[in-house]
Amino acid sequence: MINKAIILLCWACACGHAETVKFRPGSDKEAAFMVRSGGQLSGGNRRFADVRSSWTYRFNFKRSKGAKIELEIGNQYAVSYSTNDWEYLPLLDAGVTGEETKPQTIETVDVEKLLGGRPGMLYLKFADCVPENGWGGMLSSIKISGTLSDEKPAEPERPTFAGNPIPLPKKTADVVDVFDCGREPKAIQMMLCSLQGIVAQTQPAICLSAHNFWFKELEKSGVKTEVQPSWAALLEKHKGAVKGYILCDSETWNMATTFAGIRQGLVVHEEIESEIKAFGLKKLNDVRGKDLRWFHTFLSTKAKGRFAINGIVNIKDDRLAMRDWAIANKFIYVHSGLQPNILEKFYQLVAVGACRYGWNDPVDDEFGDVNFAGERGLFTIPTDHTQNLTLISALADPKLFRAAPPPVPAVAKIKNKHIVTILVSDGDNLNLMLEGYRDTYFGSSRRGEIPLGWMVPSSSFDLCPTTYKWYCENATDNDVLLGALSGPGYVYPSKMRGVDAYAKLYDFYNRRAGLKYGVIMDLPDSQAEQKEVFSQFLNRNSYQEGLFFIDYSNYAKWKGDAYLIDGKPVVSLRYILWEGQMSPEEIKQKLAASPTDPSSPESYSVIMLHLWSYNPDEIVEAFSDLPENVELVRPDLFLNMIKEAL
Repeated sequence: MINKAIILLCWACACGHAETVKFRPGSDKEAAFMVRSGGQLSGGNRRFADVRSSWTYRFNFKRSKGAKIELEIGNQYAVSYSTNDWEYLPLLDAGVTGEETKPQTIETVDVEKLLGGRPGMLYLKFADCVPENGWGGMLSSIKISGTLSDEKPAEPERPTFAGNPIPLPKKTADVVDVFDCGREPKAIQMMLCSLQGIVAQTQPAICLSAHNFWFKELEKSGVKTEVQPSWAALLEKHKGAVKGYILCDSETWNMATTFAGIRQGLVVHEEIESEIKAFGLKKLNDVRGKDLRWFHTFLSTKAKGRFAINGIVNIKDDRLAMRDWAIANKFIYVHSGLQPNILEKFYQLVAVGACRYGWNDPVDDEFGDVNFAGERGLFTIPTDHTQNLTLISALADPKLFRAAPPPVPAVAKIKNKHIVTILVSDGDNLNLMLEGYRDTYFGSSRRGEIPLGWMVPSSSFDLCPTTYKWYCENATDNDVLLGALSGPGYVYPSKMRGVDAYAKLYDFYNRRAGLKYGVIMDLPDSQAEQKEVFSQFLNRNSYQEGLFFIDYSNYAKWKGDAYLIDGKPVVSLRYILWEGQMSPEEIKQKLAASPTDPSSPESYSVIMLHLWSYNPDEIVEAFSDLPENVELVRPDLFLNMIKEAL
């Protein structure tokens, strides 16, 4: 269905005459016009925008008089245009619904009309007018008539963050105030989250959930608590840390959250302004009616140097999640539903190498989400529900904190067996580690009956130290913690801008958390590229002793391929336990017919358990009874054994 596009461009030469230039998407010439890549390509001459995927070209016209663009286009297309890369207006639409598609046709764009006869930039964005069914817009060719310039707008200057961008744990206040805000109106909840964050700029001292498991674990280390009877009592006690309030409405929660960190002002919705005024607090800013372009301009000019450049938070909807964290650390807080052209501009306000906290951008899917940030130099810590992180990340005494994963067992000499290990997916999600992992998966009563590898972000050592310590202390001899996905955060290394700096952070957190083995997910173009990139993460000087590799395009694409980098093993998945793909019984049948020569890499298999398809109890039941020629071992032992076979 999908073919490569041939794009015909009229290229302006110095004397002003138009010259027709042909090129295919993915070529160097297309890259000169592509602002944000996307869509799907394959052999041929077409590019498709299916569901939420899109791509954008930028054309710089020296002259627009008489200029036009002819698009050979079809299917369910939607084309919009912009002259500033902020506001995009509808331009062309296939005008179809349901499964109906429009035959390929020629659509003509009047450039002179759009640019008002003046020179300037014209942006064309191609998308899907019926994203529900995936037929997508289809572009076969473009023909541009006009005088173009090859000059590009200057890219924003961005520093590369040197060192660790993740804030280190702070010491809690001697007494932590507890107030459960769950039943309060949304406006009060938002205001209290901002109070929590402002106070935590100095010292974490507020918990907004009386039933938080990790806070109760923190109490065991000697943190004293005091329950506050009302939100008003809590505010009265801590209003000395507040300089005033930021007035907002339901459209500007996020803008106010960013201002709250910069100015130490409460986030106050217009509905409760009179109540907050009664505490003697003054209005610092009124962001009602302000749009994102104003917000971005303010941050890049008047607020420059006042917000942190080592992180940014973007969360879906108007949730409470991560607001205290953003305010405490003076991070920009934006909605994850922003269009890519706008989200990109906010990403460019922070440093290359910064951490992006959040999930669910409007960019295709999981890969598009993570890769969009990675291409702009940010690694992702997936979390879109986490609250109270300012307190969860704190410790009664950070200097005394210690947490060590279980020791690695000695290499066993197992003969005439096919060696297998199982990895549990999705541990990169911080919120899952705080809740779902502990409750449902790591909390299984049958955990420990068989060896399993549990993925955790190595940055959890600092983001939720009490949590990380709990996992270490509650691990059985059959449980192994693995740094994933891609270490302190989630990123595809071969696609990431500034990957060399990230590789250093990867090693820093492996050492800090004591994780000698890890999991990296990537989408390399070739095995040669994979090895070149991984050599930055695993080498003779790195702390880690081995890696498991997952290819995003097909988790088991490399079918157990294994090799050494500086004497350390990298092993890809051979099987996936994923509903609708292979069942435990089908995998066991394949294992029963597998080789058992310990000197051959073919005698070793890595299985990944998809967390949302099977629970640990089902896997324990299935893999407690294995064929006689199969031995299930811990992931760390597995890597040490296959190392001797490579």
